[in-house]
Amino acid sequence: MSEQICGVVRDLLPLYADGAASAESAALVEAHLEGCPACRAELEKLRASLPLPAETDAEPLRGLKKSLRRRRRRAVILTAAVTALALLALFAAAYAPAIFQRGNPLPYLAAAARLSAPNSFVLVEQNEREAVYISRFGADPVYLTVAYEGDLRGMQFREQMGAAYLFSDGERTVAVESEIYWGRWMVWEVPRQ
Repeated sequence: MSEQICGVVRDLLPLYADGAASAESAALVEAHLEGCPACRAELEKLRASLPLPAETDAEPLRGLKKSLRRRRRRAVILTAAVTALALLALFAAAYAPAIFQRGNPLPYLAAAARLSAPNSFVLVEQNEREAVYISRFGADPVYLTVAYEGDLRGMQFREQMGAAYLFSDGERTVAVESEIYWGRWMVWEVPRQ
């Protein structure tokens, strides 16, 4: 064969060995290799010297994937926890004054849960000094005389003076203080005499 053709084929052999030669170039190389033992030997040397892809161990990649999955899961959980705490802090900051305006809210909420049409006022607590009632916001204070069995018995509602409601029986006057609780209920403090 001509040295010139062998030179062109040898230039194309690396592409041919890698499978990157065009169809026309591959056909030219194959046709030449049939009749040229020197170029065939060159192709064999080239194929022997090409690095074969190594068998890869996928275990490190699986470990990396698991590690990334764990990190992502931790990040999601941490983000959810931080978001929940932030929302709780915002709720507490916005509503804590209302929730805890009278201290422990549980007795007031338990009494508010017992409110119904016949029980428009429910006793929350009482001591020697006062009795504390809760009602729905806007309840008629006249019904306090029915609910309270102590110092308001026989008294009539006379007038409202700001947050105080005055009850009188003609001889004495009792001032019942009221307070809006959570914007839904009224708390009534009836003094005991």
